[in-house]
Amino acid sequence: MNATQWGKVVGIIGAVWLLAAGPAVAATITTAQAGDWSNTTTWVSASIPQDGDTVIVNHNITLTNGTASLAAYTINAGKTNTFCTTNAILYAQQVNVYGTLTHTNNTATSTNAFGQWVPNGRVFIICSNLLVDATGRIKADAVGYAGRFGSAGSGYGPGGGTNAPGTGAGGGYGGPGGAGWNGGNKSLGGVTYGSASAPDQPGSGGGNTATGDPAGAGGGLIWIQATQGTVTVNGQITADGGLLSTAEQLGTGKGGGGSGGGISIACRVFAGSNGLVSAAGGLSQKWWPGAGGGGRIAITVDTNAQAGASTPIVAFRCGGGSLPPNPLEGGEPGVPGTIYVNDTRILPTTWLNGGGELQGFSAWAPAQLAITNSQLSFLTRVQLSVSGNIAVGSTGTRSAALTLTNASSLTCGNLAISNGSVALWRDVGATMPTLMVTGDLSLNTGMLYVSAALTNAATPAYGALVSVAGTTSLTNGSVVYPFSNPTNGGSVCFSLKDLTIAFGSGFNADGNGYWGAPPSTSTNGFGPGGGKFGLFSSYAGGGGHGGLGGDGGGALLSGGGIYGASNAPPVFAGSGGGNKHDGNGRAGDGGGLIWIESDGTVTLNGYLKASGVTTNATDATYQRGGGGSGGGIYVTSRRLQGSTGTLTANGSIGRRWGGGGGGGGRIQVWSKNDLTGGALATSVLPGAGTEGGSIGAVGTVHYGTIPLSGTTVSIR
Repeated sequence: MNATQWGKVVGIIGAVWLLAAGPAVAATITTAQAGDWSNTTTWVSASIPQDGDTVIVNHNITLTNGTASLAAYTINAGKTNTFCTTNAILYAQQVNVYGTLTHTNNTATSTNAFGQWVPNGRVFIICSNLLVDATGRIKADAVGYAGRFGSAGSGYGPGGGTNAPGTGAGGGYGGPGGAGWNGGNKSLGGVTYGSASAPDQPGSGGGNTATGDPAGAGGGLIWIQATQGTVTVNGQITADGGLLSTAEQLGTGKGGGGSGGGISIACRVFAGSNGLVSAAGGLSQKWWPGAGGGGRIAITVDTNAQAGASTPIVAFRCGGGSLPPNPLEGGEPGVPGTIYVNDTRILPTTWLNGGGELQGFSAWAPAQLAITNSQLSFLTRVQLSVSGNIAVGSTGTRSAALTLTNASSLTCGNLAISNGSVALWRDVGATMPTLMVTGDLSLNTGMLYVSAALTNAATPAYGALVSVAGTTSLTNGSVVYPFSNPTNGGSVCFSLKDLTIAFGSGFNADGNGYWGAPPSTSTNGFGPGGGKFGLFSSYAGGGGHGGLGGDGGGALLSGGGIYGASNAPPVFAGSGGGNKHDGNGRAGDGGGLIWIESDGTVTLNGYLKASGVTTNATDATYQRGGGGSGGGIYVTSRRLQGSTGTLTANGSIGRRWGGGGGGGGRIQVWSKNDLTGGALATSVLPGAGTEGGSIGAVGTVHYGTIPLSGTTVSIR
């Protein structure tokens, strides 16, 4: 029987004991002095509390075994009750926390005979109702598995961060720990483990070198079972990873941060005002290490009872640890952990300095959503429908992000992204991601990522849709990244009203089209104009699109062909280059498709980029493959204006030792009223071949006029 199953059994027994506790023998028992619960001198009555008693704790005490089934338990402000073993369980009908409940450090430094890490510390409460007052804390910060200290090695626990010369990595739990870097030495972050819906382990420690300060310990473990009543959090329930002191962060330490711990709450109703539930990863030290990954939080309620309760105002934090101010080298932050809920009514709508990966539901409809210095993600398909506005932004060193995966849908009023990012990623099928903004979309030093699903006869021509009813603006280096499907070519359609792209901002689809052929295979590139593979002493051709792909060295007609039209839609993504069996790297990828349909004014002073990309093209170890062709840019609008805008869909260079270059792409710009006066710059150049490979051919550019409404066209 594992710890979670055992805990459920104890919870059932505890509930029976609570009901059986009779009022006839009830007494109010108060502490007389600091001491252990089982010591009679700890209590004013010189007797240990019995079933049905009411207990008031006015001193610092320890608990090593289970209590009697109490009528009530209260710990007053400024006092601490420490749970010293996993046998320590608090049973009470009503638990009031004005002081602090905590547990001792987990001390395991190795697995047992069965290869399992076994915790020996936690806070375990079985009750009908729990109140954590504004002054109260259930605190298990940095009391999980220890960080490494005194010798080079990994942190302790299932997700202990590793070490490498000169650096340690962060511990993992709900999210992986951040890697540590020291020059070319990399220590890998600790791995994830355990269950999102039933956390039953503490967090893991960070890895370390042989010298310096201790690495961070993982957060501890908190179990609360109140399935017949209400858990009210007006204070804090925390199991954060080791938060190193400022002196440690700025000193000579090279140890990784500890991961967040585990918090499991099962209750009938979850409530609270200005409370906090947190299992965040610990920070890293200054000299190269990684930070701790987030832990695991699980809160389950009776959904029928919760529906009739007031909406709780409780913040959740399960973010990965961040790097200290001015880190000296490239340690990485931890990855957020998991937050599992079976009822979205308990989720906050304001996320500050935390976040996490949300699980347990497939739809959420909050009134508004504000994500500040937090990373919020959904790794299963979800329908997120926000009736009001969404704001995603960062005000410091922590990043801000909203990430939806597996072809999720997002609907909102206004969407504002300021120094942060929003991403909608595809799944492997034909279900497409959608972003529906009924107000304005504004990016200010922001990023928007959208990837397209497969398309087929049963789906629209596009593989993802972004629809904005109001204005769309990109300023201060903001970027929209559309990704076409790399094997099918389905692309992202942007259906907009007015669009303004300021200088330095734009759409970037470079390399986001059809894939190049994989490494070490004699195969063609993906796409209608995929470059042909090379055989024997010949080398692979580049992808074609608006212009032919260049032939590989010694391989006539190996360049990819042209497809699509120069002056009529549809426009497509670019195709990948071919490869050869001894080509060590993937051939060049085609440029993606930037597809903008505006029902208003497009003001372009920034850029639209959809060029092919060949990674490490001149590296001698990446050989033979052809370049990717330029992608497509298709823009329609009522009015087109701008003076410094650029549109680019170039082919990419072939790889060393004979790869053919990619052909240029296609650009089509259509408007009813073009006010640019020819000021916009365009480029559809081909990629060069290398060492015997041929250059591709130039692509096409077309500016067209959409007839005004009411215009009669006569065809003879």
